[in-house]
Formats: sequence, structure tokens, C-alpha cells
Amino acid sequence: MKKIIVFMLFSSVLFSLSGCSTTRMENEIAFYDYSEMVFPLVQLSDISETDGKHPIAVIETSLGVIKIVLFPEYAPNTVGNFVRASLAGFYDDTEILRIQKQKKNPVFFQAGLESERDNKGNVRYDVRRDDNGYAVQSDNEYSVNMWPFKGALGAYSDRKGVSDSRFFVVNNLPLTDEQYTEMREKLLNADGELLLPEKFVDAFEKQGGAITLSGFYTIFGQTIEGYDVIDKICESKTDKNFFPEEDIKIISVTIKNINEDDYKEEDDENEDDDENNENDEEIDKNKETETENNDDINQNF
Repeated sequence: MKKIIVFMLFSSVLFSLSGCSTTRMENEIAFYDYSEMVFPLVQLSDISETDGKHPIAVIETSLGVIKIVLFPEYAPNTVGNFVRASLAGFYDDTEILRIQKQKKNPVFFQAGLESERDNKGNVRYDVRRDDNGYAVQSDNEYSVNMWPFKGALGAYSDRKGVSDSRFFVVNNLPLTDEQYTEMREKLLNADGELLLPEKFVDAFEKQGGAITLSGFYTIFGQTIEGYDVIDKICESKTDKNFFPEEDIKIISVTIKNINEDDYKEEDDENEDDDENNENDEEIDKNKETETENNDDINQNF
């Protein structure tokens, strides 16, 4: 019962903060057990690139380098897909696809598609596929200890409940002091106690991020170096569809602190061909072009 109350209250907070006329209620925060939150939050803990305990993604872009710690303990399948794609060079020499904005605030940048440009300058994008031509996907992995703070690495797809090769890095959807006060007031129980840990609200207030993305996507990493590069990318000018006006390249993505043998591509034949075909057809319908419809992303704001 408490989970339902927290979900309803937190959802109402997200709705009021998003400023949207509609919102999706299919959100995994309904199933979170907030008593399992571990403080200090692992995303915001002091993790060193050289400690060897976590994989580190080094994303080299045309505007600088971003280093992100990955958390396979919370999202093993998502991290696995990202690492395998990186080792295969899938992200090398690709473009930043979109810089999503709300009311001129850059909320995140999205990447992770293979692009093909025709002789007229039109760009067509496609997700990563296996040797049989099926889109490489994994079910979303949600955790009460993984949140869309500024610098968070998230997995994306057009389909509810799964992610593919696309990823996004969260920038910031700033809230005012009044909005944080409103959040705290709406999450008070009858005894005047917060239904969510005070430290959690404090963390968002200090770190920033896009709290309205909470519970919709898998969060599987956190930036440890290169926040200035995130700022540069997100402050770049875009057209009306949020495509950068000037190309921003991902030069390469390399992974440190891993045993590559642990991330070898699976050679087994897929036993779920019918399901994969259905998923693949759905993705084919949603292949992205320069005139791509952004409604799926916008409905989360």
C-alpha cells in the first residue's frame, strides 16, 4: 500500500514539474522499494577511473572526452549490450543524433545509431543488429539506486520496456527552489515525514538532472569526467526537431577495466525468432530520419 501511495504522490510531482498536458503513467517507480536505497548513492560516490572495480566508458567526441562509470551490478544486460557494441566499434564515427530540449533547456543528448547519408544530404539511421539482421535489444533494467542525475547514462529505444543501441547522457532540467519545496510538501505523510528519503531530494537539488525521466528508462552509468563536454554538446544550436545544426561526432567509445572475453558476442542461435521478427518489424517502422517525430520523447516532459 505504501508503494502505491509513494507512486501516486511522486507521479503527481513529476506531472506538475513536467509542465505537460498529458503524461504516461506506466512508470516503474510504482514498484520501487525506497527502503532499499543505499546512501551515499553509488552514482554520486567518489569512483576513480583507476580503481578497477567498475568498467569505464571513454567517449571521445569532436567537442571533447566524456568518461562514464558503468554499473553492471544494477543493469547487467544493458551494460553488456553497450560494452559489446563499443568493442565492435559500432559507435565509432557516428553522430550525436539529438539534443532534446524543453522550453529551451537542453535536457539530454542522444546518440548510438548507425547513420547513412545519401547524395542529397538526407540522413537515415539504424540501430545495431546481430548477424541475423535482428535488432540487438534488452529489457529495461530499473533500480531504486539508479536515477537520471546530470551526467547519467541511459538506454533508449522507441519501444516501451526495452532498449537498443541508442543511449543518452542527461544534462539538466533545472528546478526552482519553489519547485523543490513543492516536491517536499507533496511527499509528506500525515506525520510530516518525507515518503522518500530526504537525502534523495537533496541529491537532485545538488547534482541536478532530469527528474521527470525517472522510472521510464534504464540508467546504467554516471559521468566522472567531462561535464564541460556535456555542457558544450547540449548548448549547441539545434533545428526545430532538435537535430544539431552542425555535426557533432562520436569519434570512438572505448571501455576500460574489463575482461573482453566476458563480453564476447553470443554465437547461439536465437530461440525467439518469432518475437525478434516482431520486434524488428516494429523498429523498422520507427527508423529515424531528419524529420523524425519526437512525440515519444516529448510525452515524458
